[in-house]
Amino acid sequence: MPAKQPITSYQDIQSIVDEHYRQLLQDPFTNPKFQHVNLPDHMPRIYHFWSFILNIEAEEHPYKGSAFEPHAHLNLEHAHFETWLKYLFNALDQNYVGEVVETWKEKARQMGMLFEYKLGLLKG
Repeated sequence: MPAKQPITSYQDIQSIVDEHYRQLLQDPFTNPKFQHVNLPDHMPRIYHFWSFILNIEAEEHPYKGSAFEPHAHLNLEHAHFETWLKYLFNALDQNYVGEVVETWKEKARQMGMLFEYKLGLLKG
């Protein structure tokens, strides 16, 4: 088993996001939320989003748009956010360690809480 490495590149972000979505798509609870998504178009947006958030230079144009809007009408529940975080943390911890991993986890927690608040799943 190779040693875990720090996240240093856009390719690292792609690898983590791909593994995260692989887990989400295999789960019968979260898979239905992705049935309408054109993943070949969607995945580069996710790569760019996280590279922007983590300040890791992307090879292409930077992320633009609203991260919340595509999720606003998916009828998400608190359990979807818990599952999303669980699989993201799994994807991060499989091959990576370090400050960027911890930053990514914290940013994901914050983003999840913000989305849940906007969706009325959390009370102020």
